[in-house]
Amino acid sequence: MDVASRKQDRPRGMTDIYISSRRDDSGASRLSAALTQAFGPAHVFRGSDEIAADHEALDAIDSHLHSVDILLAVIGPAWLQADGSGRRRIDVPGDSVGAEIRAALAAGKPVWPVLVGGAALPAAEELPAAIRGLARRPAVVVSDGNWQDDVAQLVEALQPRQLPPTVRRTGFWELSAAAGVLVATLLIADAWIEREVARLAAGAAIAAEPLDGRWTAQVAYGQGSAHDEHFALRQEGGSVVGSASYLGQPHAVEAGSLSADGRMQFVTRSEAAAGSPQPTLTHRYRGKLEQDSIAFVLETTDGSAASPPLSFVAWENNP
Repeated sequence: MDVASRKQDRPRGMTDIYISSRRDDSGASRLSAALTQAFGPAHVFRGSDEIAADHEALDAIDSHLHSVDILLAVIGPAWLQADGSGRRRIDVPGDSVGAEIRAALAAGKPVWPVLVGGAALPAAEELPAAIRGLARRPAVVVSDGNWQDDVAQLVEALQPRQLPPTVRRTGFWELSAAAGVLVATLLIADAWIEREVARLAAGAAIAAEPLDGRWTAQVAYGQGSAHDEHFALRQEGGSVVGSASYLGQPHAVEAGSLSADGRMQFVTRSEAAAGSPQPTLTHRYRGKLEQDSIAFVLETTDGSAASPPLSFVAWENNP
């Protein structure tokens, strides 16, 4: 039974996941089994288990992807490995993995790179032009040494937010089709963001003094790089103003707010890489102010899809 047929019988309020991976990748198989156990077989479809690289199957990929909410591009150490002819599989025109990612990006579906087995996210120049957008999405790392915790965190990030009954009846993907793919992606991540902020701030006292200072955090991005990010923030009434850096470049804070219990949120914007669906990236921060730190969760979107949330703690700079 294909994805569209199975979707008709699925209960609403669950995330439907398309796993794109190499058939011979043991880490991808292990992750697929874990997600199937967490969400149920009716909500997880592993493309390369059921799709052969022929024209008929490749034509079916688009219809399969219309029936799911998100594509996980699971990347293992041999993901770019050459075949027997010496040609990389991702460069072969009929490669189903490349076709799945290309179709998902073109359809505006959320696409999350998931790194297993110690693999690194390929650089944009290592990928065919049609899927280079994959390299600009922060990756989720599921390591062998921290497998259970990493899988649990991924499962939490994939959990949809519980919608009001009048909205839930429309179905998760029907809602995103009506309101835009970005809304659907934010609904998937929103509950995880709230839980992650609470986890990072657990046990710490609520800061009573006004917000006014500078903070620094080391943020590890999915491309395998880490940057020292700097925050210069101050409170003006109930608003937050100042700047926050992304990939080392400062950007002005917009739409900032701070509640009485120290919870804040704000947005910054930066220029997107060439080829992105939109010329601007939007960075959505949620944080919890403590006595000498801010526990942040950051989500970035290019206007059509959001990256997996990143969590980190920014520490106040000593005067």
